[in-house]
Amino acid sequence: MLMDNIPTFEQFKGDIDEIYPDGDLQAAYKRLLYYMENITLSNGSPLSYDLIIDKFERHIRQWKYKYSKKEADGYLSAEAEKKRKNIYDFIGDTMYEHEFPIQRGSVERDGYLFGNIALSELKRQLDIYLQKFKQPVKLK
Repeated sequence: MLMDNIPTFEQFKGDIDEIYPDGDLQAAYKRLLYYMENITLSNGSPLSYDLIIDKFERHIRQWKYKYSKKEADGYLSAEAEKKRKNIYDFIGDTMYEHEFPIQRGSVERDGYLFGNIALSELKRQLDIYLQKFKQPVKLK
């Protein structure tokens, strides 16, 4: 398989250092090269370095959104820690196939404002509310 955009180890290390440099980066780099050469995505397209780095960064940003406050307060559970993957495990667990929607705001604030209501339910309620304004106004 033809591999485009093959990083040097220094480029790889620099990119990972900016995101989450945990684990054995030499082993992760070897795994990266092996996967880029031998693995395709579930849709049949080749696995690229840019895709892996982008998805890894999104994974870490999503994890930080959920757990960074708990980590800073010293209340991070072992379960939460296991959910944060280093790049070696991220590649090996094929997490580059997952979607990691970028979330903004604060988990604590969102919980305070919206309670335990699912995002899909909030969107449904918003759609119902907005429908009221799409009706033509009847003048008397």
